[in-house]
Amino acid sequence: MLAITTFDISIFGVIGIIIIIFMVILIKGFVRMTFGLIALSAGILASLLGFKNGSSISGTLIENPDPWMSTAVGVILGLAIFFVARALFGILLKPVSSKEGKARKIAPLGGMLGFVMGAAFVWYCLVGVRYNGTLSELDWLRTAVNNEEWISATTPEDRAAKRPSQPIFSKLKRGLDTSAVGQFHEEQLDFLDFLNNRSEANLSKLTILRDNEQAWTRANLKKDVREATKQAKINSLLEQQNAKLKAFYEEGQYSQLLHSDFIKEACRSEEDQSRFAELDIEEAIGLIPAGKANE
Repeated sequence: MLAITTFDISIFGVIGIIIIIFMVILIKGFVRMTFGLIALSAGILASLLGFKNGSSISGTLIENPDPWMSTAVGVILGLAIFFVARALFGILLKPVSSKEGKARKIAPLGGMLGFVMGAAFVWYCLVGVRYNGTLSELDWLRTAVNNEEWISATTPEDRAAKRPSQPIFSKLKRGLDTSAVGQFHEEQLDFLDFLNNRSEANLSKLTILRDNEQAWTRANLKKDVREATKQAKINSLLEQQNAKLKAFYEEGQYSQLLHSDFIKEACRSEEDQSRFAELDIEEAIGLIPAGKANE
């Protein structure tokens, strides 16, 4: 039996270290790109979590945070995590020049990682536009139903003149929803988007509407709204609103409303998901003229 001495182990250790150093030198550029992708992914994840929990985070500093603060928290948190992670990885690896990269034939790998990073950034932007568009629509809806002049207007002309202006993120979201890219993102990549859910967003909007009898009556003139709200558990949620839900939209904590357990539970079944997904609440109450998604 061959005996392995301490000296042999030391030699093997030295050889192993030399091989590892050589491999690191060869693939250093690739590793740096990989770390860049990890930093970007961490930043995106932190930003999405910031969007989702922005109201509660800002609420620790401000008594009644404005809706835009959720967006600010998400953006700041995402950028902070990205740059901190990038800086930490930069300490481990020094930049590799383009000449060195070509010599080591890592350009194809770099191009592939660059494409992945670009695609991840585009996906993040689409998710962010949709989510912030939904939050701005919830705030827009709340502002509209509290506007007595607009809600009491009887003619289309008077209603159009007194209608609260549509938020920019709502316009971007609706424009995205009608585009080929937006439809692909929503239909094919839905499983990657844990922030946006059209059914839960529409049920949250109906929760706000139910607090105003005129707005509720106007919305129920639409058959699809009537059909969606006549289900027993949905009707119970809307008629006997939990005090916590009401507190969310009264305090402007729309992200908390959107992700509340009550809303998620009510939209759990596929039947309810499909029923609510097709609604256009803003169009139903006249905030957006019929057939015009981006006016």
